[in-house]
Amino acid sequence: MKSLCARQVHLDFHTSEHIGGIGARFQRRQFQEALQLGHVNSITVFAKCHHGWSYYPTKVGQPHPHLKINLLKAQIEACHEIGVRAPIYITLGWSARDALQHPEWTVRKRDESTFGLNVDAKAKPSDRRSEFSWTFLCPATPYRDLVLAQTEEICRRFDVDGLFYDICVWPPCWCPTCRAGMKAEGLDPEKESDAQGFKI
Repeated sequence: MKSLCARQVHLDFHTSEHIGGIGARFQRRQFQEALQLGHVNSITVFAKCHHGWSYYPTKVGQPHPHLKINLLKAQIEACHEIGVRAPIYITLGWSARDALQHPEWTVRKRDESTFGLNVDAKAKPSDRRSEFSWTFLCPATPYRDLVLAQTEEICRRFDVDGLFYDICVWPPCWCPTCRAGMKAEGLDPEKESDAQGFKI
C-alpha cells in the first residue's frame, strides 16, 4: 500500500470554451520546477471539467475546443518523471455541455424544472447571469454510461495513480428515470420522504 501524500494540490481547471490556447504554453520543465519548489508529491490533473470539456483527445467525451496539446498526458508524464503522483479528475454531478446537449439527463425538481445552482430556468439568453451556474446531472440516466465509458477510456490510455470524482452528492430527483425507479421499489414519487430516500 502506498503511503499518503504529504503535499497534495488540487489543480482546479474548469475552463470555459471562451478561453483560447488551452495548454499552448505548457512547459514540462517549468511545471516540474513549480511542483518541486512547492514540495508537492501529488497533484490532481483534469480529464474532464464542469464545463464538460476534456483535456486530452477523447473518443468518448469532447476535447476542449481550444486544446492545443494532450494536456492530461503531458502533465501526468511530467509528474511521473519527478516522482509526483497525478490522480485524474473527472466531474460527475455537473457537466454544462452534457446538460445542454441532454436535458433529459438533468436532475428534476418535483415540478419537473431542472435543479441547479444559480440557474434561472426563466432567464432569456440575453439576461445577465451569475458568475457561475451549474445544473445537476442525474446518475440514474444514460449520463452514468457516459461517465463509465470515459473512465474506462482514461484507465486504458493513461498511467493512473487514482481517480477524483467530483460533485458526488445529489439532491432528490424526479426525472422520469428516477420516478420509474421509485415506483419499481414500491416508493411513491409524490412523497418527499420517499424521493429523499431513493438512491440509485
